[in-house]
Amino acid sequence: MIQIYNMNLGTNFEHTIAAIYSTQRANIVMNREITPNIEIGKGVRQGCPLSPLLFILSLEILHRRMRLGPEYLRDRLLTHTSQRPVRSHRLGLLCVPSAKQCR
Repeated sequence: MIQIYNMNLGTNFEHTIAAIYSTQRANIVMNREITPNIEIGKGVRQGCPLSPLLFILSLEILHRRMRLGPEYLRDRLLTHTSQRPVRSHRLGLLCVPSAKQCR
């Protein structure tokens, strides 16, 4: 939600998205009994007509971060826990996580 607020899309849109996605809950029926509420913290509802728009907004956030330059990408997006080199074909970078070097 913070990212949506930072995009300055308007308070009506921001409040609508917050109302829809901030208090998601689900119940499961097991052996004909309903479980207590389960809080859903991430994701969009299946079949939600806002899903494509939210996906496009998330791509816009990624695009803005990519324009910040290779230092941001190296420090934020290409952090891996594995010790093997990771190749990002889209960015043309080779990262060695243990040495934190990108070429």
